[in-house]
Amino acid sequence: MKKKLGILLALMLALLALASLSLAEECTHPNAHYVANGDGTHDYYCSDCHRVLVSREACTAPASADCGYQSKCVKCLGTFTVKHIWGTYTSDGNASCLQDGTKTAECTRSGCLATNTVQDVGSATGHNWSEYVSNGDATCVKNGTKTRTCQNKGCNAEETVEDKGTAMNHLFSDESWIYNDDATCFKGCSKWRHCLRPGCTSTETIFPVSDPLGHTFTNYVSNGDATCFKDGTKTAKCVRYGKDGCTATDTVQDEGSAGHVWGAVTYSWADGLTGCTASRTCTRDASHTETATATITVTTVEPTCVNAGKKVYTAVFPSPGHPPRPSSRLCLPRDTATRLW
Repeated sequence: MKKKLGILLALMLALLALASLSLAEECTHPNAHYVANGDGTHDYYCSDCHRVLVSREACTAPASADCGYQSKCVKCLGTFTVKHIWGTYTSDGNASCLQDGTKTAECTRSGCLATNTVQDVGSATGHNWSEYVSNGDATCVKNGTKTRTCQNKGCNAEETVEDKGTAMNHLFSDESWIYNDDATCFKGCSKWRHCLRPGCTSTETIFPVSDPLGHTFTNYVSNGDATCFKDGTKTAKCVRYGKDGCTATDTVQDEGSAGHVWGAVTYSWADGLTGCTASRTCTRDASHTETATATITVTTVEPTCVNAGKKVYTAVFPSPGHPPRPSSRLCLPRDTATRLW
């Protein structure tokens, strides 16, 4: 039973809604009027069809009303505070490259001198860049920079970027080579030159540019291995021995180094100074000896009133070189003898 009553009520409401819609569509709003909302707006309302034809329209003040003061709306007669009616906004011309400027409008009500200034969104001009100008700071191996400036009045903005492709490369001259004194036995010398661009300290070195010096042997020293009958050897170190890894030596035959090396000559006089024998021994081989027998000559010096007389015995050997010979022997009175050589 309750279910049937609910369905019947719903059908009645639907019929009423259709009837109201039909009446509203057929209404010509002869009794429509403005109704104040109390907040400076009003609605345009039809009391026949109970519809709001215009919602929250701004109240309209008389032409003689002053902005900021209370007035009655000429349509709804509601009281409200008269507001400015702003005209067209005009740019104040104060935008910068990066910051928006402002724009200002004047109140259009007669006699009102009020203005309204607001941000002029989107009015920033952006930079007006000049062409890039090189800063002249490129080097041999590094690109320089270039700079452009904003030409807008009052803007001092600059932008500096790499000036690609401006590295100059080194400036070398074939006339500026300097040769180094660094040649060794095994490699030639090097040469170098410096970059001619101001401020650049780069150098270029090439080696080798000459033949190696090779070894040089000058001061040969005997190795002490000669014998009485066979030449020995002698060895020299390279003049650059110990430098740059040089350990070169040269050993050659020491021509003419063979032969006896005789020791000191000893002399032996016979009794009565009738004969003299000289002998010497080789220092290389003690079994090698030489002896020589001298011929004795005697020279007599007669005594005088002042000086005693004397006899000089001279031993003369047959060879002046092997062995050396004594030149003379002096025999004084009282049998005292002295060698004169």
